[in-house]
Amino acid sequence: MRKRKLYYVPGLISLLGLPVLLYYLGPGDPAIQTAIRINMPTDDIKPNPPGVLRFSRWYVHQTLKNKKIIAVELNDPSQEIDEIDRFRDQKKLDFISNEIARRQFTHDTSSIFKIEFGRGCTYGDFVWVPNLIRLYDVKRFVFIDDAYYLFTNPPPQPEPILDIKVGPLNDVVYGPEPTTSNEPSQLELFKVAFAEWWEKAILIIKRSHIYVLGFLLLIIFPTIVWQRKRRSCVG
Repeated sequence: MRKRKLYYVPGLISLLGLPVLLYYLGPGDPAIQTAIRINMPTDDIKPNPPGVLRFSRWYVHQTLKNKKIIAVELNDPSQEIDEIDRFRDQKKLDFISNEIARRQFTHDTSSIFKIEFGRGCTYGDFVWVPNLIRLYDVKRFVFIDDAYYLFTNPPPQPEPILDIKVGPLNDVVYGPEPTTSNEPSQLELFKVAFAEWWEKAILIIKRSHIYVLGFLLLIIFPTIVWQRKRRSCVG
């Protein structure tokens, strides 16, 4: 039985293998840079004039006055020599994160959470706290005297009671008409997912010039050689 010849476009294997190689050997996801605005109070310690509200040290101290403050001193665990001290400092970091989460989830406004920085703290420790503030959506906080003061978000307003009416004859319950749904359609979700995939594909291609160039050469050169052989056979 005569074997059938399998014909394919030159470079097809390279073309199909390029996405696979870029998927495993391509660059990782880019880091998303974000910025957090931190408003610092002024150094004015004089009382605010009548009818004027200024974000000053005096205003912060008046806000903290007669408030229950739960304070935790933060230190850099990398500078500790003893393993036990490092373990305790790591547990302290976990406690700070868990305490912010507990206060936000339970809307505990009975006290103010203070995170004070020690001498061994670094800039990474300073940025770590605003990162938690952003993750747990803390709306009000202030940095003063080498410490963060976190004010827990108050509980949300209760939902309005529905005006339910009962018909006198057939006991039919009449309620307000349901609001229209604002959920996106499947087409809109597909467009968003495709846009994200396309941006990621373009980024991978831009950061993988060597792989892309090599595969393009593996596609172009066999095609040229194949075309020349075909022309010579025809001639």
